[in-house]
This record gives sequence, structure tokens and C-alpha cells, in this order.
Amino acid sequence: MSKHEDAQSPASPESPGKGGGKRLKAVLRLVLLLGTPLLLLFAIFAGGVYLGAKRSQKVVSFEQRWLGIEPPAGFEFEAEDASEGEDAGEGEDAGEGEDAGEGEDAGEGEDAGATAASEGGEAGSEAGGADANAPAQKAGTGGEPSSSTSGTEPGPEQVVDEPGPTELEPGLPIADIEALDGPLAAAYDTRRTLSVEIMVDPALVVAREDWIDYIQELTAAVSASFDAMFGLRLRLHGLALWDPSLVGADADTLLADLSGRQRNGADLILGLVARPVPNGYTPASYTGTVNGDHALIFADLELEERYYRAMLSGLAQLFGAQPVRDRSAPAWLRGSIMAGAPVSDEQRSPWIDPQNREVVVANKQRPFASPAPTPGEQASPEDGAEDDAQDEAPASKGKGKSKGQAAQEED
Repeated sequence: MSKHEDAQSPASPESPGKGGGKRLKAVLRLVLLLGTPLLLLFAIFAGGVYLGAKRSQKVVSFEQRWLGIEPPAGFEFEAEDASEGEDAGEGEDAGEGEDAGEGEDAGEGEDAGATAASEGGEAGSEAGGADANAPAQKAGTGGEPSSSTSGTEPGPEQVVDEPGPTELEPGLPIADIEALDGPLAAAYDTRRTLSVEIMVDPALVVAREDWIDYIQELTAAVSASFDAMFGLRLRLHGLALWDPSLVGADADTLLADLSGRQRNGADLILGLVARPVPNGYTPASYTGTVNGDHALIFADLELEERYYRAMLSGLAQLFGAQPVRDRSAPAWLRGSIMAGAPVSDEQRSPWIDPQNREVVVANKQRPFASPAPTPGEQASPEDGAEDDAQDEAPASKGKGKSKGQAAQEED
């Protein structure tokens, strides 16, 4: 027994070492099994990010062309800019080469001619360096064409037009109406731009998250149609929300609120009401010598556009247009904006009957009925001169104060 124990005793210390090595190998194998796929996934992801950042132009172009995916907001294609830059660089190089060649040709002539040609060449090269696409129009200070451009074809002249009505995407149909002739044509050609303040029903804000953009597009479409029909243009001056206490108020209460509001310099004030026209409501008629300055615009819930045609007719009534109630009248049958006939096709361009159109064109230059005062409105220079003249006279009341100052204190 002792010999057997002596034979096994040297092997007993080696067993723990062998067990630790096996554990280490097992851990390494586990790390390789789990880490290798993770490392591979990370490498694929990192490579995709790197290639996507380097070739984002081609990737976005491929997605837009073949997959129909729109580019992200604010994304710009640098390829077009680079091509434009190359074109501009080639134009500059060509312009400088031509200027240099022509300057050498001019140097062979007389001294005076060479001097004029060199000055013209310098002016032409400066114009080409500033903008390769812009034609060289003038040289020096004389305003005549440069001699350096005598051998090249002149580019198209740049014509700067006066700013016209706002161009908008074809969302709302714009009025397309025949031209006027006779005396009304001159009145139509005399454009007038009006600033509009709009009060918004809180219910519209709840119904549309993009209510600000919607009202801007609505005003732009009404302005474009009014310009086509009457030569009138609208400019959105400001937006404000009606007090929640006025939600559901009757038309008389809303009209009273509109007429008493400050305009902040606007010519007109409109109120958008998110409900249909109440029964028995009749808007004011302006057939005298002044135009209206405030109106309620009720929603037409049967139309997707809601306020567009209602705003056209409501504004036209401020300039003297009258509603068409005869269902057998041509204006009703053809669908004038002043008629209450149902709209069968919302994409059809708005149209107004000739009689009401002539009334609005003839009345568009009239003053407004009673615009509300602007906060902090100051007296005109003429009013100040009258006040100074009254100050010089002995004042029996007001302790020497002028009429204008007393009126300001009373206000």
C-alpha cells in the first residue's frame, strides 16, 4: 500500500493546473463564438456608415430615382454645385483667354486704340470673374459695350421686372377670366394692394396643426384670384386668435368685436368662423361711396377648401358686389362666386358674373368706411400745424392746451 501511495502522490499536484487550462480555453472559445459575430456586425455597420457618408450623394440619388424615396429635408446635391463651379471656371478661363488674345491683337494697332482695348479687356475680365453666367454689358464708365467682347456673341439681357403677385403651387384653383375693355380696363390696370388682418377661430387651430401655413396659402390664393378678376392684391398683415369666450357667439357679437379691434395698420380685418353661415345672416351692403373694412368669413363644410370661395365672395361684398339669389339667373346657373349655388367641382376656377365684377373694379379705389385707429397713432404734420396755430390764440378753456392735446388726453 505504501508503494502505491508513493506512486500516486506526485501526480496529485498537477490536476488543478490542468483544470485551470481547460477553463481558460473554454472561456476563449466562448469569447470567439460570441465576439466574432458581434465584431463582424460592428464592422459591417461601421463600413456602411463610412461608405454612406462618403457616397451620400449617390445613395440618395439612387433612392430617389429607383426607390421613390424623397431626399431628407435640407439635403442638397453637391454634384450640381460642382458641375456649375466647373462650368463657371471654364467660362472664366475662356473669358480670360479671349481677353488676353484680343488685347494682343489690339496692341498691334495705334497706341490710343491699344489703351482703349486694354481697359476694355480688364473690365471684361473683371465681369467674367464676378459671374461667369452674367453677360458682359458695359466696360469702363462710358456705358458702351466693351471692345473685349466684340468677337463673342452677346449673352441674353437680364430684365428686372417689378415684383408681381405671389406664385403658389396649384393647390387652390385661381380665377381665369376674360379681359376687360373700355373705361373699366384702365380702372382694372390701376392695381391696389391691401393689407389684411385675420382673426382665427380657435376651433380652426384645433382642427389643423398647420393653420398658419394654411391661412398664408389661402390668402395668397385669394390675392391671385382677386388680381385676375379686379386688379386687387392682398397682403397678410397679421394673424390673431379670437378669445375662447367668443367661440359659438352669434354673428352680431363677432361683427361688433371685429369693428372695434385695432388694425395695427391693416386696411381690412376679417374673421374666420369655423361653422356654417347661420340662418338669417345677411352681411352689410356697401353701395354708397365707401368700401367695407371688416367681414365675417364662415366655413362651407360641404367643400374641402372650406373658406376659399367664401372669402372671395365676402371680400367682394366689401367693394359693393351683391349676392345673386335668383336661381334662374345666368350668374347662378354658371356658378358665380356671388351666388349660393352648390359647387360641383372644387378644382374649377372661381368665376364672378360681369355685373358684380364691374362694380368691384369701379369701386376698388374708394376709401374705407371707418377704419379703426392704430394704437399710438400720431397726428399728421398738417394736424400739428393746426394745433400750433390754435396754441397761439388765447385759450379760454383747457388752461392753454391746444385742441389736439386736449383730444389726446380725452382719448
